[in-house]
Amino acid sequence: MSIQNGRYYALNAVASEIWRKLEQPTTADRLSASLAEEYKGDRGRIASDLRETLEEWLTHRLIEAHTVHP
Repeated sequence: MSIQNGRYYALNAVASEIWRKLEQPTTADRLSASLAEEYKGDRGRIASDLRETLEEWLTHRLIEAHTVHP
């Protein structure tokens, strides 16, 4: 639920897993690799789908992106 947006959001099983994994700071690359390993899927497709999901969540201000410093 986003009080700011005044909306409820429903997540499928994979999106719920992504959401849980975002509880700890991580990079999109690490998250993608973790999902590919867990679901034994095509890494390119998973990376693309993940990028699309994260961009949508960013647009709706459900998550924040931060710059990672080495």
